[in-house]
Amino acid sequence: MTTNEIQNLLRSLGLPDDGVEGLSTGEPSVPVNVNQLHAFFDDSLGSVEHLEVAFLISHEKAWHDASMKVLVERGKVAEANSKGLSLMVLYNLMRTHQRKLMIAALAAMLIIVPSIIWLSDSGNQFLDGSNRIALRGNKIEGLEDYDASRQQQAFDALSDGKLPVSSENTKLRVGLLRARGEPSKAIKSPYLTGVMSDRPVFQWREIEGNISYEVVVQKLNDDKTALTSEKLTETTSWQPQEPLQRGQVYKWSVIYEFENENRQAPTRSEPQALFLVLDEDSFKRVSELEQTLAGSPLLLFLMYTEELLYDKAEAELDNLRQQNVKSEFVTKIESAFKRQRSELFVEKDEE
Repeated sequence: MTTNEIQNLLRSLGLPDDGVEGLSTGEPSVPVNVNQLHAFFDDSLGSVEHLEVAFLISHEKAWHDASMKVLVERGKVAEANSKGLSLMVLYNLMRTHQRKLMIAALAAMLIIVPSIIWLSDSGNQFLDGSNRIALRGNKIEGLEDYDASRQQQAFDALSDGKLPVSSENTKLRVGLLRARGEPSKAIKSPYLTGVMSDRPVFQWREIEGNISYEVVVQKLNDDKTALTSEKLTETTSWQPQEPLQRGQVYKWSVIYEFENENRQAPTRSEPQALFLVLDEDSFKRVSELEQTLAGSPLLLFLMYTEELLYDKAEAELDNLRQQNVKSEFVTKIESAFKRQRSELFVEKDEE
């Protein structure tokens, strides 16, 4: 902020801009007008830091104290509290340096202060792609570009670990995907999840000593083979050339060929590797939402979870983990996500 900009700001409030050392503790040159301070923020005439610098240079302690009170009233408690360090530094600069040097230092503080504010309130903050989200009371800040329902979903997830409730259509899918027992450790994906593509990539884990693999894909409750791979030797993934039917639930398995025997995963004692290929309408809707929510890994995670696209949701959750290391918010939504996924795996003795 240049000297001229500071002077213009002071003049707009009717305050002197000539400057002397220290803060004036006497009567303000112009009576403090709290409404004018609120208007400053409402009309975006400048930043909080600009207001601080201006009042310090004009030595108007009464106006400065009033501005701090306004910050608190506007819910900016963290910002008001974080001013303590910056105000002490700025005050000392005012007393020990000439005006031009002080202005340069103040300009540098305009860069430092926002970082102080961020660190002082980091426990209530959450990084979401390029967004900085904060929970303030019963509201969420930082997602104003998205509709109110998405903002509410984000607030519920971060504050209470509540994930979106599945639609009636999705609840039907849950019933189809439920399976008994512990999931197979040999199968990676897709496994009890929805998939966008009608040509999904099948992935599994290597078992020491096997010679080759063969993937078999079938419709649920239909023993006829829908697709099968050729013998695969140097890979643990396969994507079919032919598309699968949209809106259909499939099961798949991988046959491990050894020198003297073959083994199949999942085994008969493990849940079938079921997956749902999204129907055409769901595919189009999700594709549009991916564009709309592209800037927010959190909102994409919640949308994918709601649509049972668990593998894609897991990928977005990984992004959030990397951005928010040791975050209580991530721990909260991660626990809720694991609980929701685990509900697809039913105990063997459960009806």
